[in-house]
Amino acid sequence: MLNDRLLSFVTECLHLSSISNHAMVGICKNNRTAKVSALGIVRGVHAAGLMAIALATPTVSNAQATATSDAEILPALVLNKTQDLDFGSIIAPSNGRVDVFPNETCTANNDIVLVGSDCQPAKFEGSGATGQTITLTMPVDRRFEIPGPGRTMRIRAVRPGAAAGMQFQGRTNNIYNYLITDPAGDFSFNVAARALMRNNQETGIWTGSFTISVDYS
Repeated sequence: MLNDRLLSFVTECLHLSSISNHAMVGICKNNRTAKVSALGIVRGVHAAGLMAIALATPTVSNAQATATSDAEILPALVLNKTQDLDFGSIIAPSNGRVDVFPNETCTANNDIVLVGSDCQPAKFEGSGATGQTITLTMPVDRRFEIPGPGRTMRIRAVRPGAAAGMQFQGRTNNIYNYLITDPAGDFSFNVAARALMRNNQETGIWTGSFTISVDYS
């Protein structure tokens, strides 16, 4: 309807005399002043212009960041036993204990007597990456038992010590943490323990084994 009125206005009017925000006024052939509201047209064009701007302006809906990745290949850990744990020759008329210490000394209490000098801790040597922390895992609860001619002999307080080429960092139960400090990555340590004697412990030889493991932590 508005388009028809505007077309009629343009056709009949001789010239445009004024333009305002709300109307167009002109002198028509029949000397009448014609006025057609252009408010609807102006508003329509204005709205279309805003829509065009909105569609032409992109919006940022994501963000990006870059990270690097790396990996370090460590030399495999090596662990070798160089000496067995030995409680020596013992006379045990009563209950008591024999202690083997990491510094290669041995003691006995009560009426227990050590004979000879073959009492010694176990010794281990290994290698790894210098500057890395490793864990030494002793037997569960730091104990085990060895069989013999009679009742088993109870071994307790299994622990490492006298370490070289590495520094002690702490312990949780049977797991001991060490930092490898040797420039070449070589290290060594001893393993000590305590043997519990029973009353009138049977004579004979008791022999058993235990496992020590080493891992990077």
